[in-house]
Amino acid sequence: MKNFFKKKNANPITVDIPIRPLTIAIDFDGTCVEHKYPDIGKEMPGASQTLRSLALREHRLILWTCREDFPDNPEAQYLSEAIQWFKEREIPLAGINKVPVEFDFRGEVGGRKPVFDMVIDDTNFGGFPGWPTIHYTLTGMPLI
Repeated sequence: MKNFFKKKNANPITVDIPIRPLTIAIDFDGTCVEHKYPDIGKEMPGASQTLRSLALREHRLILWTCREDFPDNPEAQYLSEAIQWFKEREIPLAGINKVPVEFDFRGEVGGRKPVFDMVIDDTNFGGFPGWPTIHYTLTGMPLI
């Protein structure tokens, strides 16, 4: 029986650098940091460097996370903690759990479905490739 799922010889990664700024949704737990929810886990290798590099290339980064703040519990400000993680690393966010109207082709009307060019998430089909691979794929340059 032939194994259709056997990994073939690895070919070099083809890099197709975006020619326009992308709107990119970024998951937090398991992607930017290790899974330690409700705590903030250790930063994933290359996460902040790659995210700053993408922002410098004018890509719009949207934090897209299940984290939320609980108004009745001042100690349970889980979304604010994630936002603070980005601020501490000087990574600008174009949006938090929503696509800003100016980036949404539907304008003020909006809709239920989020509109992104790309989603970076540890639960992607095929798994999370790691920040060095993401950096190389989107910039054509290795992560140093």
